[in-house]
Amino acid sequence: MKKFEQLEQQEKVVITDREKEAKKNSKTTISPLLLGIGAGVIVLIIIGIVFLLFGNRMQPAPVPPSYPSTNSAPTDHTGVQESKGKNGEKIWTIGKVSYSLKDGEMEVNGSGTIKEVEKTISSDDYYSIHSVIINRGITKIESRAFEDCTTLEKVSIPETVTEIEYNAFSGCFSLEEVSIEEGLERIGDNVFTDCKKLRQIVLPDSLKTMGHKTFYNCSNLTEAVLPQNLEIIEDYTFYNCLKLRNILIPSGLIKLGNEVFLGCSSLTSVTLPDGIKSVGYGVFHGCSKLASINWPVSIKNIGERMFSGCTSLEDVTIPNGITAIGPQAFAGCTGLEEIVIPEGVVDIGDCAFLNCSNLTKVSLPSSIETIGSFALNQVDSLKTINYAGTKEQWKNISIAPNAISTRATVSFDS
Repeated sequence: MKKFEQLEQQEKVVITDREKEAKKNSKTTISPLLLGIGAGVIVLIIIGIVFLLFGNRMQPAPVPPSYPSTNSAPTDHTGVQESKGKNGEKIWTIGKVSYSLKDGEMEVNGSGTIKEVEKTISSDDYYSIHSVIINRGITKIESRAFEDCTTLEKVSIPETVTEIEYNAFSGCFSLEEVSIEEGLERIGDNVFTDCKKLRQIVLPDSLKTMGHKTFYNCSNLTEAVLPQNLEIIEDYTFYNCLKLRNILIPSGLIKLGNEVFLGCSSLTSVTLPDGIKSVGYGVFHGCSKLASINWPVSIKNIGERMFSGCTSLEDVTIPNGITAIGPQAFAGCTGLEEIVIPEGVVDIGDCAFLNCSNLTKVSLPSSIETIGSFALNQVDSLKTINYAGTKEQWKNISIAPNAISTRATVSFDS
């Protein structure tokens, strides 16, 4: 009986072991299958997401246009007729304007508008241009006409051209000489931006408007002759012209935009005309060699950061009629030793004379109503503030905390 029970128990153990082995084999068989299905689903999801996000972009790259051989008969490619001249020059004609090129010299003839030349001729030809002569009949140079033509050195513009549109010659790093005849009335934005070899420019008397950033970052420009009929100079026109030394602002100027001469670190003197109606902010910011300035009586506010960082500025004449001196207007003018603020000024903005480290004496008018934060602070040399009003009037002025250096003594009109 015992033997029978032992055999029965052994048989149960064998059966149990077989069941465990079967389950183990079942798991090892199913697991790779499940893993494979799961991985496939994940891949399909990823492909779907990529297609949704980038499907429209995953198109074949456009085939670059092929330019006809110069030895062939005149052909038409996107409206451009290409041919060869009697002297071997290449000629492109589009509409009423033709462009001929030989040995790096381009001539433009016809009537109407010069369009983007790089779209008219091949890139190899475009980057072989050294000089451009535009003949009479052309009336406008369109935007980006010669943009980034880095080999261009010389341009001649005739009297029939009345407008040069934006970016027409921007990025022409090798451009050294520009001749413009009378007739031009408007120069658009960025026209000569980054023309870093341009040293001088004489603008015609017919010119009335200069756009934003006209000579932006022309770092070797030393001289710019502005016409007497010029009325508008827009923002940043001479921004970062590091070598520009002197400039005469014409008497007929109406508007001088924001930061026009910012960073002109070689500029020594400027005269603003009395009839000017609008002067933007930061016009002379960072002009570290500017030694003197006469502010026009027609402008009632000295704007924000107007002379900030003009470390050589020693002589400032603020005329009667000024009502406000803007924030940081003279901040960091370390050459200033004395400043007289005339009657009529009611507001001195925040940080107006901040860090004027050699300023020893300031005269304030009785008309002053507000002195902003740090307006006369961090000026360790400041010893005397002469106030034209009484002590009682001084108490009524709105003076911001930390507006005046604690080292300064205020004297009052008796």
